[in-house]
Amino acid sequence: MKEEILNAIDELQNRIKGLTNQEKIEKCFTKFKAEIRGDKTNLNALSWEEINEIAENGRASKVFEVGDTKTITLYTGETAELVIIGFNHDKLSEQNKNAGITFAFKDLLDGEFEMNGEYTNDGGWEKCKMRNEYMNRLFKLLPTELQSVIAVVDKNTSIGNESEELKTTQDKLFLLSQSEVFGNSSYSVDGEGEQYEYFKDQENRIAHRNGSSDWWWLRSPNVAASTYFCRVSGDGVAGYGRAGNSGGVRPAFCL
Repeated sequence: MKEEILNAIDELQNRIKGLTNQEKIEKCFTKFKAEIRGDKTNLNALSWEEINEIAENGRASKVFEVGDTKTITLYTGETAELVIIGFNHDKLSEQNKNAGITFAFKDLLDGEFEMNGEYTNDGGWEKCKMRNEYMNRLFKLLPTELQSVIAVVDKNTSIGNESEELKTTQDKLFLLSQSEVFGNSSYSVDGEGEQYEYFKDQENRIAHRNGSSDWWWLRSPNVAASTYFCRVSGDGVAGYGRAGNSGGVRPAFCL
């Protein structure tokens, strides 16, 4: 039956030769046949518009795999690798469905960033400097084609200051929580999201800058102290650091 479908697609392709937008149509047929055969598609061979279309149609897990990567160039000229960390994981804001794909930076961006200008986690992720200043700045460095397809999703995070109260924010670019990376809340509160498939492998929690591993920030306030946010060590181990210290970031986003 599968072979008959593939033959029918080949026949249809022959009939549309010479039509307007033939190149785009041919791409659609190629992707469709790959899905039928069970082939996986190279992310770097697709535009962000094409990847977003696959995500919106609910076909991402059939076409891609967790751990697949795509290379981008930021406005600064910096080259970065993005990695798929999960499918159908994050709730789209104001929609009753989940985003098809969640991406994160595979390694650390150039530069170091503090969670807040002062040593406090009061206000949590919602009100921190990282979210309101640095995430907005980093978003503008992304390729414009990518910016145009990034979805707004709901993220739950403690309000900080040793509170267990959660606040839901609507984000395009965000840091991950402790539970999203480690699958537990040893230093944070419960309810900040489920572990992404990619981070079930401890090796994937280790991030590098210029070839050397280094620590990176999470958005979770430390529930036991009002001056700390959670972080991941250079060895991929859960920890925490003072909110005013400068560290690495590997933001995430959804399509």
